[in-house]
Amino acid sequence: MSLHSEKQELQRLQKSLERLNVLFERATPNDPEVQARRKASYERLENLKSETDGEMRLVLLCMTPRSGSSLFCEALFKTEKLGDPGEWFNAHDGNNLDKMVREFSAQNREEMLDHIYTSSATDNGVCIVKGDFYQCQPFLYDDLLFRHFDSVQFINIRRQDLLAQAISRYIGTQTGSWASHQEASDNEPRYDREGIQKQLDYMLTMEECWRNYFATRAMRPPQFTYEQIIRNLPTKVEQVAKMCGLTLKSNATPNALRLKKQGSDRNSKWAKRFAKETRHMARKHTGLNMKPSDLRKPAQNSPAKLPPKTVKHN
Repeated sequence: MSLHSEKQELQRLQKSLERLNVLFERATPNDPEVQARRKASYERLENLKSETDGEMRLVLLCMTPRSGSSLFCEALFKTEKLGDPGEWFNAHDGNNLDKMVREFSAQNREEMLDHIYTSSATDNGVCIVKGDFYQCQPFLYDDLLFRHFDSVQFINIRRQDLLAQAISRYIGTQTGSWASHQEASDNEPRYDREGIQKQLDYMLTMEECWRNYFATRAMRPPQFTYEQIIRNLPTKVEQVAKMCGLTLKSNATPNALRLKKQGSDRNSKWAKRFAKETRHMARKHTGLNMKPSDLRKPAQNSPAKLPPKTVKHN
């Protein structure tokens, strides 16, 4: 990662920590209802620990946006044994970290993790959280997860077709619909090459952040791709169960879940258009403004062949 990129990531981290501090300032620990919920949460924490030999265990789904992670989490949830997976590290207003403060008056990151665990774990103590790098960063940068949990396992969820992923996220920013059950705005999304390129750069940067994080800790977590999840969902669910020490048989299929694929013909048409424009720009900027078939044609305006030299014999 370049020095410029490292500076950007530090700035992102600083903003994330500042956002958490804003949330903590909203805590109302003296509210009787909050105190009752806190008490119930910590009682459940002790009960969950009794199911796992006194240990707190976490599986973190390290994803990039639009990689099928929401559909995958729904399939995990339907087993009723693999927690309530979700973006529990989402710190934006109205989302889960905000909820940890409003309902439990969490006043620091450690308390947030306790209440996330009690809110999302199934009775067998299985807790699965998903998040993109920027959501997870405030809990990763100082190894808090490793200090707070007795066991942390990672799964990397990504998409092989990065252009399709970028287009999907770009359309989401235009429509405001991030899942099939969400109502989209009336605005019809319009093709914008720069907008798609911006999302593509965003995906590439986040993938690099995850790679660097794993590399600096000598970790090689299993990798699930969007394409694998769509093609073989039951197998991937069973793999996660095995990581959690469980044996179960999944019959999950994408068509049977509430969340549906949002992509349409528009996505594929935009991908072809973007790729065509990219090839044209590459030829233009490199001076190779020709088709592959042009390379097989005889060169035009080539110099005339010189007659063979004659050798005079004495």
